[in-house]
Amino acid sequence: MARHQFITLVCLLSVMLVLGGCSNAAQPTPSGRLSGQITDAKTGIVLQGAHVTLGGNPVTVVNGTYMADALLPGTYELIVTASGYREYYIKVAIGRESISHNIKMQPAAEPPSPSQPNPGYSAADLDLLARLVHAEAEGEPYLGKVAVAATVLNRVASSNYPNTIPGVIYQVIDGRYVQYEPVLNGRINIPAGAEAIRATQEAVRGVDPSFGAIGFFNPAKTSNSWVRSRPVTTVIGNHVFFK
Repeated sequence: MARHQFITLVCLLSVMLVLGGCSNAAQPTPSGRLSGQITDAKTGIVLQGAHVTLGGNPVTVVNGTYMADALLPGTYELIVTASGYREYYIKVAIGRESISHNIKMQPAAEPPSPSQPNPGYSAADLDLLARLVHAEAEGEPYLGKVAVAATVLNRVASSNYPNTIPGVIYQVIDGRYVQYEPVLNGRINIPAGAEAIRATQEAVRGVDPSFGAIGFFNPAKTSNSWVRSRPVTTVIGNHVFFK
């Protein structure tokens, strides 16, 4: 082999080794985990025999509890089906942490209306809630949007807050403390996107990824001592949810 050919071959092999090393180093480690319990939304009874897929792949379900681990960071479609129940669908943002997400299945015999999932709320109420979700969580994961909507509904259900969606969203304490920034800056008037509308419907149907929270905040955008002193229920995306 000629000397210049030998040198060229060595150089090519060196480049391949370097590129191969860089490629291996760039691969993320699967470490995310998603799990939760599947129950009947009406009775709270744990469902047996439910079928779960995450990102198109089947997930193991044991005694009504599903669990998927060693997940790469990303957004996955979680789909749950069970005989006699409506299909459950949600997008879940997976990071490197463990996420617990319980699922309440709605009986197929009582499908909620798409325009008004719960007769206790008017179409105007749901539109207002969806607009708040859009304004507060436009860049957040879908699960975070559902959680934001759930916190408003949790306030409606609490004796410490107004008992209507408009009452909660437009509440002003001591004549000066507006509860939601979009009400103050006018973003509450921006029409809700499709994902915010869907997230609102999920929350009204009983899905609560916030675990009973009555508020949320972005640590990078507020130094309010009161919200930071509250018990944390979960963290989704950039939002910390609290009771």
